[in-house]
Amino acid sequence: MNSTAQTAMVMELYSELFTPYPFVNEKYGHAQFGWGGGMEHQTMSFMGRFDFEIIAHELAHQWFGNMVTLNSWKDIWLNEGFATYLSGLSYEHLFNGYYWPFWKSQNISYVTSEPDGSVYVNDTSSVSRIFSPRLSYSKGALLLHMLRWVCGDVAFFSACRNYLNDVDLKYSFAGTSDLISHLESESGKDLTEFLNDWYYGQGFPSYQVRCYQMASNDYKVEISQTQSDPSVSFFEMPVPVRFYGAEGDTTITFNHNSNYQVFYIYTDFEIESVEFDPDQWLISASNLDTLIRKYDEAVIYPNPAYDFLRIPLQQNNLIDIVMIDSYGKEIEIRYSVQGAGITVDLRNLTSGMYFISINTGTKVEKFKFVKG
Repeated sequence: MNSTAQTAMVMELYSELFTPYPFVNEKYGHAQFGWGGGMEHQTMSFMGRFDFEIIAHELAHQWFGNMVTLNSWKDIWLNEGFATYLSGLSYEHLFNGYYWPFWKSQNISYVTSEPDGSVYVNDTSSVSRIFSPRLSYSKGALLLHMLRWVCGDVAFFSACRNYLNDVDLKYSFAGTSDLISHLESESGKDLTEFLNDWYYGQGFPSYQVRCYQMASNDYKVEISQTQSDPSVSFFEMPVPVRFYGAEGDTTITFNHNSNYQVFYIYTDFEIESVEFDPDQWLISASNLDTLIRKYDEAVIYPNPAYDFLRIPLQQNNLIDIVMIDSYGKEIEIRYSVQGAGITVDLRNLTSGMYFISINTGTKVEKFKFVKG
């Protein structure tokens, strides 16, 4: 069949991303059979059909499932999640990446079509639960996708290669803890909370991003979430948000660690629209992103501050700025005007509490901040 010729380029991709074909001293082939899907027998996948995605999926099992296989049905995602994700990676790297966004949106929609369900299999007596297409395949694949997001590409792919080549696991058995150990070692991150939320926990978050304009280029960003299932009280995740304006766009990743968390940003352009998770890294649904112009609350940020302090101005006509320390002594200020606001240089300031007064002619604003 002409479609089977695609196998070679996918094999080259997997060999490049992970490790050379695990059975390089043998051949790899397909055997047609009468089921609707496929079965990843070592070096000879049984194929019910020959579309690209199933070719990529069954081939992926030669690495994840045949080179290293699971030691418990509870960890079936190590086989099926990986094989599903590798078929997605094929779309990312081949065909000019055209199908990659569609693959992500399709799997996210499928996983979030129901409010519950964990990747971890808590009932290994149920074949339908073990081989749940939504949980073991799609959510397992997206779990890997989010691990890649949290750990970074270099650490993620290095950890996967180390997992496959681990002398205790290669051509043997592994559990989730083995993969996580390699991911933590390469990334330097503790993934305990992540696993509690996304592997053992059920459901997914829905995010609400509200961007308030305080001045032309100064914004307050508030991020909150609701959870689809009570098993997880809060999903701690790095949340990417893209901001668009007539003069450009920028993507900022916020470390979202608590509900209704507030961040302050300064951009080189005036924001005209906001987009949550533009590259589809997160499992989420029913998200809202809102831009609210001309927010009237006076604020300075960050607070505590370290190298600099940003002071947005509703009216860009600064007359006077005064800073005093906690003893009432006036401090010399070094600052620059940027957009509708000023940036104060704090690098030569000792740690402690300070007070700053801004006179714009129409009103005087007073603030308190801590220099860390």
